[in-house]
Amino acid sequence: MKFTVNQKEFAEALNIASRAIVSKTPMEILKGFYIEAYDSIVVIMGNNLEIGIKTSIPAMVEVEGRCIIEAKMISDIVRKLPDEQVSVRVEDSTVHIKCLKSKFTIREMVDNGYPTVEELDDAIYQSVNGQVFFEMIRKTQFAVSTDVRKPIFMGQLLEIDTDHMNLVALDGYRLAHKKCEISSSVGYQSIIIPGKTMSEIMRLCQGIEGEIKIGIESRHASFVFENTIVNTRLIQGEFTKYEQIIPKEFATKIKVNRQEFMNSLDRATLVSGNYLVKLKMQNDEFIITAQDKEIGDLEEIIGIELEGKELEIAFNIRYFLEALRVIEEDTIYLNFNSNVSPCVIKPEVEQDYTYLLLPVRM
Repeated sequence: MKFTVNQKEFAEALNIASRAIVSKTPMEILKGFYIEAYDSIVVIMGNNLEIGIKTSIPAMVEVEGRCIIEAKMISDIVRKLPDEQVSVRVEDSTVHIKCLKSKFTIREMVDNGYPTVEELDDAIYQSVNGQVFFEMIRKTQFAVSTDVRKPIFMGQLLEIDTDHMNLVALDGYRLAHKKCEISSSVGYQSIIIPGKTMSEIMRLCQGIEGEIKIGIESRHASFVFENTIVNTRLIQGEFTKYEQIIPKEFATKIKVNRQEFMNSLDRATLVSGNYLVKLKMQNDEFIITAQDKEIGDLEEIIGIELEGKELEIAFNIRYFLEALRVIEEDTIYLNFNSNVSPCVIKPEVEQDYTYLLLPVRM
């Protein structure tokens, strides 16, 4: 095998595929990239059996072929090469890498059956705009649980209906739900995608202008981009019926400036060792207090529009801030029923986004 590629394109492709490489695996071959050169492209694959990534870049291919190369080694080499053409040649189980006056020689890994990544043959594919899907993940992914005792919540629920798509994450303390309209549907589908996979999909979606395809099988899903495929195992089980968790009626409704409220909460973290903040709503005022016996305390008052009953309630500041940081609008609504029931946050205009947060008992 022999091919020549641009250093920056090669380094970026290796970086994308490396997100499916894990350092600890009983299968030595999975520590390497599967690299194949043919026609005018070079294909690079990484796979850890939970997630597999395949990406390709244009190349000048002199000799077609395939090989397995230790992922960290070739990634480090190519990343540190100058921004010039990189030549890769494989002969007699030895990989020769050349760029200008730099020459590396490394051993090829033994190929005893690398699990390649392809589009799913029996999948049902749904198209969605890449930037829309990026926003859906960005506004929900932070609420995915990291608790291995609750594996269902370590994934995100993706629902495809007749004219819309839902993406939901919850961890037992908060819930984030984003909805988007779709022009055509493959019919109702409901799957749970691992949170780690969604993090990688979000990175790949960020620069995509056009559509991406989401392929769904019973135990696997595939995400097809311009020149990249990501395959993932799905989490099996039944997701919480999230619609039943979100209240429809409220006794207290607050309209507040998001940036002003967020700044106050951010300052409250300075004097709250346990990240507890108390919110008191009365007379169109928000009284925000936080304290720590060894540090000090804070009290701030910001203006609000209050509709309904006055209320005093406490929350984990971090859970509030994570939601406020992904909302772009100036004005948000906070909706309550009591100091032991959840707060539902909604932007003023973006009504297809909902964030629910459970309070802390005072």
